Amino acid sequence: MQFLIKVEVRPYRHAELIKLFNSSKTRFNNDIRPFRKKLGPRHGHSWSIRQVEMIFEILDHPYIIIGE
Repeated sequence: MQFLIKVEVRPYRHAELIKLFNSSKTRFNNDIRPFRKKLGPRHGHSWSIRQVEMIFEILDHPYIIIGE
């Protein structure tokens, strides 16, 4: 049996978001490019909780599949 679990909204590093969306760096960057001005700059290597919420709204909230 498989279960879908929503990913926690918390600060994420750029590479972590790429992995969550099962994307390549180029594809992920292209997907968020039109919204970069609205997202604002990252805080160091991480996106803030608000920025992650916005990214999840833009790209649809990712899920993790648990189980067989």
